[in-house]
Amino acid sequence: YEQNWKASSRKTQIDNIERYCVTLLKDVPLAQIDRFQLQRIANGLAQKYSSSVVAKFVTWSRAILEEAVDQDFLSKNPARKLSIPETRAENKRFLKIDEIPQVLRRLPFREELILRITLVLGLRPGELFALRWNDIEGYSLRLDEATVDGKVYPKLKTKQSRGYVVLPASLRASLAEWKSMQKSASGDEFIFPNCRGGVHRVDNYRADVLRPALNKIAEETGIGGIDFRACRRTCATHLSQYGGVKEVQAHLRHSRATTTLEVYIQEIPEAVRQAVEDLDAALTVSDEGDDDDRNS
Repeated sequence: YEQNWKASSRKTQIDNIERYCVTLLKDVPLAQIDRFQLQRIANGLAQKYSSSVVAKFVTWSRAILEEAVDQDFLSKNPARKLSIPETRAENKRFLKIDEIPQVLRRLPFREELILRITLVLGLRPGELFALRWNDIEGYSLRLDEATVDGKVYPKLKTKQSRGYVVLPASLRASLAEWKSMQKSASGDEFIFPNCRGGVHRVDNYRADVLRPALNKIAEETGIGGIDFRACRRTCATHLSQYGGVKEVQAHLRHSRATTTLEVYIQEIPEAVRQAVEDLDAALTVSDEGDDDDRNS
């Protein structure tokens, strides 16, 4: 099935199947794999990982073992009736407005700029590190590449991901300052290259640079739980105060509004909050009137 997967996600897909399916069962003869054994594995994964990891294990196990049935290695698929167990609550961390300057001012200029771009533009890390200087087009930033495992692909996560995002004046100024600090920064070169001028591996940058810096800030300020996903969530949550779900969806380039609303926007919109306040006021007034009638 490899050729049916996008080149940008193929290696990650294979690595995940190896990690979450093959490795867990590699010592078990195919004919001895049973439903209860698979369910125990799914239950164990649910205690450590998110619902998406558990769902992938179940889906991949069914598909792999169904192929074994098709090739007459098994008479029936032991994963057919697997259920997806309840997982731990998903981390929905986002930064409050007053936390952001406390974090940014403690970071080196490059890391501050990277986090600001993620907070304001909501870019995925694979999109951010694939940015080149010629992607800056006036008041816009072009997104047409992404990096996975140190390689750059001309495809993004979804069709909606490809396009342009607004580049605010303060970020344009900071990018110009960053460009002036680089020895060679023009045209096709990456905006945030690795030490050899190539594309950063996201995992390496996260582990070697960003996480240690943020852990130190957490020790100093108590502001923890920050990562790229939390920054993207922060962008969605606070942008929702200035525009509707459709505007936030367009800015984050989600294919579905439900993803924007259910996964990324973490605060109740002011309009909803005000509507509930109005309802409460109306019901309270009505209730007080009833009390007066009863007392009379």
